[in-house]
Amino acid sequence: MKAVFPGSFHPPTKGHIDIIRRAAKMFDELYVAILVNADKKYLIDAETRVHMLEKCLCDLANVKVVCDGGLTSELAKRLDTEVLVRGVRDAQDFEYEIRLADVNRALTGVDTVLLPAKPEISSISSSIVRDIALHGGDIGAFVPEIIKDDILTAIKKGV
Repeated sequence: MKAVFPGSFHPPTKGHIDIIRRAAKMFDELYVAILVNADKKYLIDAETRVHMLEKCLCDLANVKVVCDGGLTSELAKRLDTEVLVRGVRDAQDFEYEIRLADVNRALTGVDTVLLPAKPEISSISSSIVRDIALHGGDIGAFVPEIIKDDILTAIKKGV
């Protein structure tokens, strides 16, 4: 069975990588889809985010990183996948993801699997990491060490 784990990954965090690694054990193929919204301004371009994720996931043979600008449910259909994977950190995420899962199922029939974040990393979010990095703080506790410098360089370049 094939699945898609969509997100902006702006930047990738330890939380993202944990969900990807857990989902990779559940599915024969897992696409990690960087979704790009043309109306948003990103500090880190999509190509750099693809490179960072590939660096973190190079040991997972069944994981492929892709980039797309359309609807998640449509991408899932184009990739011939049956399932969307989403991570949830708290009750607020859960409520939002349930509504989104209902919409995606109504649009294309694709189901969603929700994976709860591990408690020790449930407070990590990309926006918090960006804010810490923009203010010169240490992001090491929140992102994989292998891409820490890549994130800092990309954010400085994007400002």
